[in-house]
Amino acid sequence: MALDNLVFAVAVAAAFWVLLRHIQRVKAARRTAAQAASAAGGPPRTMPRIGTPGTVTAEQIAHLKRNNFEPSTDWSREEATLILTALAYARLALTDVTGRRKHAIEVQNRVLAFLLSDEALRRHMIEWGNANATARRPEDVALVPNEHLDRVAAFIRGRSGSGAA
Repeated sequence: MALDNLVFAVAVAAAFWVLLRHIQRVKAARRTAAQAASAAGGPPRTMPRIGTPGTVTAEQIAHLKRNNFEPSTDWSREEATLILTALAYARLALTDVTGRRKHAIEVQNRVLAFLLSDEALRRHMIEWGNANATARRPEDVALVPNEHLDRVAAFIRGRSGSGAA
């Protein structure tokens, strides 16, 4: 009986230690991102609000959740569409540049942030999404080489040297 309690205590302590290490890594990553943003000349750019707040659909919320987002019911239908479109574009661009279909979510999110924080790329995402709205699967869509894809590819390649892609 005492051995069982000891084993249980060690298991709980190990789980607690793993949790603390994870929290420390997350905090360190946030600090590093904040320092990089301040070194780059201010806070990171964000996507401006578009559409009518609160019009996100239940289907969009479900799709966003399946893709590891925590959507707000305050989002607009247009914002959700733009995010999902940019996500599909980011994944296709990463596959095109690296030749791999799977990427760490952090890498995908950096490319997504790059796409959504730039006005010209956001406009391109909207146009690209409208042009490919009838595609049944992301694999059915091909990226057309243009200046926007060149910018995204350069961003991905610039990150790949630091282990980002």
